[in-house]
Amino acid sequence: MIYKFSLVCSLSLLLGVSFRLLVHHKLPNPQNKSINISTNASKDLGERNSENLRKGLSESMPDFCNSWNESMSEELLGDQVANEIFRHWALTNTPQAIELTGRFKSTSKKTLLVSAVIREIADNDLARACDAIRNLPANVHYVQVLEILVSYIARSDLQSAWKYVNGVDGEDKERIANAVISSALTTDFEQAERLVESLPKGTLRSNLIKLLSGSCIAYNPEHAMELAFRNQFDSTYENVSELVRRWGDLDPQSAADWISKFPPGELRDKATVELFKASPFLDTNFALEVADKFPDGIPPEASAIITRTWGRKDPETVKEWIEKLPADTREDPSYVLGWSWGAADAVKCATWIESLQQNNLRNYATKGLSELKASRGELAEAMKWAATITNEEQKVLLMRGIAFQWIYKDPLAAKEWIRSTKALPEHLIVDLLNGY
Repeated sequence: MIYKFSLVCSLSLLLGVSFRLLVHHKLPNPQNKSINISTNASKDLGERNSENLRKGLSESMPDFCNSWNESMSEELLGDQVANEIFRHWALTNTPQAIELTGRFKSTSKKTLLVSAVIREIADNDLARACDAIRNLPANVHYVQVLEILVSYIARSDLQSAWKYVNGVDGEDKERIANAVISSALTTDFEQAERLVESLPKGTLRSNLIKLLSGSCIAYNPEHAMELAFRNQFDSTYENVSELVRRWGDLDPQSAADWISKFPPGELRDKATVELFKASPFLDTNFALEVADKFPDGIPPEASAIITRTWGRKDPETVKEWIEKLPADTREDPSYVLGWSWGAADAVKCATWIESLQQNNLRNYATKGLSELKASRGELAEAMKWAATITNEEQKVLLMRGIAFQWIYKDPLAAKEWIRSTKALPEHLIVDLLNGY
């Protein structure tokens, strides 16, 4: 057994050596051409790139490019290496550096190298960079290179940079405009703001306002909000909503102070709702403290957010707050509390509802508890609570929905309850029993 194993090993070694010897020789292919299969035919790519870099930085540009054309493949001249070499030559021979990038087949590599040249020139001589961009090789992504140039120009001469924006159209126009304003606002925010607000109303102006306001929300949120509010031309309020969420995450108290002083209206209501969606309220009292900053109350949707967030954890505090709200703003939060508190403690929730006067607050809280029970399959209980609602239209609508659900689940029990109840008008009982 040992002898057989040794023989197998010896044969394996012999075959391995024979194969290594074989791959170093030229083997005939079907067309009688030779293929060199040596596994050591080329150097490690990292070493080759290091050689290319040393060679490119030490030789003159024409000598290097001639030798590159003769002996190097485009793949072996890596992006980083080519970038370093062409940046090295950018200032000494700009036109030829740009022209030679055109020898590359890859559009992306051409664009990468031209961008490196333009960036290097712009760092030292903007006028030369502006001249150079007029003579780019074919098949270069012009807008990508222009984006780099205008970013440099806008730092010191916003008006000159903006002229390039007027020279492009469509999506390219917005891309170059963003590059100009992004750069300009770091050196002269007020000038960038004046230019943007002088633009005609439209998508470009709206997007640049969003860029400006978003850039200063962290360090000057009041100004960011003022800028967004006075330039909100459509009904989506997208920019204001985003700013409120960001400010609410940072400082909800200050955000509430500012928003509460803004004139009442749809825009302020939407901003208030976004604030309560975003703010990191640590407890019920903190949330209610922020809400109290609005002397004329917060929108019902914002009240519902507070109730939904804290109705299970601190229902007693929330219900006292709801009971103090103006009558026309209690409906949504009382409905939400009926559901949330009912889910946490149905007995205490029921006690609270029964203690309320017969009014809309009680009706909506009852509706919330009834719908919770229906969602849990407690349909007889859901019907019982729905029957106590004093608003006839609201009661009939709710009971009809629960009845259909109950008939589908347990038709015998449902129809028995419907026949015996005195809470529904006769015509509705007939309709439900007949499946209408």
